[in-house]
Amino acid sequence: MTSQNFKQRKTQWSFDLSALAAVVLVATQVLSSNAMAWGILASSEDPASAVGGARLAHAVLVKKQIRYCIGNYDPKEYDTVSISIQVEAALSLWLAAANYRLSDVPVIKEPCGSDPSELRIIISPNNPNSGQYGASTAVWLIGQSYHPQIDFDANYQFVSSNGTNAPIFDFKDFVGDLAQSLGRLNFGIMQAVRYVSFENHLGSADVARLVDTAPDVIFHSTYSVLIHEMGHAFGLCDTYVGSNHCAPGWPPPEDQPDSVMKGNGDFFLSPDDIAGIRGLFDHYRRLMQK
Repeated sequence: MTSQNFKQRKTQWSFDLSALAAVVLVATQVLSSNAMAWGILASSEDPASAVGGARLAHAVLVKKQIRYCIGNYDPKEYDTVSISIQVEAALSLWLAAANYRLSDVPVIKEPCGSDPSELRIIISPNNPNSGQYGASTAVWLIGQSYHPQIDFDANYQFVSSNGTNAPIFDFKDFVGDLAQSLGRLNFGIMQAVRYVSFENHLGSADVARLVDTAPDVIFHSTYSVLIHEMGHAFGLCDTYVGSNHCAPGWPPPEDQPDSVMKGNGDFFLSPDDIAGIRGLFDHYRRLMQK
């Protein structure tokens, strides 16, 4: 699905990543499978725009950090603190799968200013860059470098399977219902993203059952969308049938394995996603050595 004044601070995460590490270890056993269908975005094949620019893999490999900013122009509907937690959780998933840790790669939140961050999250009503499904990732040329930007349309609505028009919800909106379902006290947004991604590996349908709502409502919520779009920000393309923005030589087959990049709405990465992010980093390393 491609298309403010905070003092700069280093963000620290206290996630226990042992569960995710176990998933990564299991995934290494299947990385050579010919069923893997991950691909690289067409715009990532050009070293001048990808490796020499500011895609997230380049930021990790060269700058050894990821700076991000959130431009929230709809503060009545979206909680910027909640979005920050979800952004950093999604980064943590992808970095851990690529054999990095947030402690090894500082993630720094800063204002969206004239010196563009490696990653920009823009939320605004009627966002013209948000694409068909209310959220998308684009690469913008700013100055002399390219910067991935994830756009949300705060006014986007879809017709859910229960027949109601629903906007893209902040995942935080479901935390209270999730806590009640699980019988948890003091269950905040950080605990919720840890529960669904790092501890129990839930999909949209699993969370929907817990909070008693339609699965596509959860599927369209911010955290699920951010995990998928973050894959694009690193440089991975969609692997669902009909995807047409993979680089030449990286076409996904017609029978793709289930994955976040196929759009399954999971809150954890599949073996194909893990193979993809590792292969992407290896590909960038080879490009940088030329």
